[in-house]
Amino acid sequence: MEIRYRNTLEDMIAFSKYHHSHSDIFRKRKRRATVHLPIVLLILMIILFALERNVETAVGGFVFVAFCAFFFHRAYTTGLYKTIRHTYEEEDATAFICEHTLEMNDEVIIEKTDINERRDRWLGVQKVETDNDYAFIYVGALQAHVIPRKNIIEGNVDEFIEAARSYWQKAKPNRAKTTDV
Repeated sequence: MEIRYRNTLEDMIAFSKYHHSHSDIFRKRKRRATVHLPIVLLILMIILFALERNVETAVGGFVFVAFCAFFFHRAYTTGLYKTIRHTYEEEDATAFICEHTLEMNDEVIIEKTDINERRDRWLGVQKVETDNDYAFIYVGALQAHVIPRKNIIEGNVDEFIEAARSYWQKAKPNRAKTTDV
């Protein structure tokens, strides 16, 4: 089975957004920075106010905590995606931002571009996931074949992903089934 599609910079950003919003580690880190740290700072400001009984200190401390909460939240959302965009814009991203052909059988998935060819055994594929606009075949912790539904050149993405899930699950039968988001 085969599918051809074209990736863009927006597709890489979409993968990063998807991965960061579905990764337990990134969600925990974001929660620590955007919720737990401001709560700790708020408690420290309350203690400082209780010790000094100074209204200016309390107001300044609360403004500082609000600023930190806003800054950390922004850093984990738009800041992260701006960093990804800039990274791909400053580096040579022609290996990703190009036309891709994915072929697969029951043993391997093969990615071909004008620049390279990659073969991954299904046993090494970590997961196969989809959302409304994309399919992601994870071949590493932060690596995936990113298949944008809107940029399919040839092939049926839904049939391809169903076959990919089947091959992936047969490679290691005790895998948990993934679900669409």
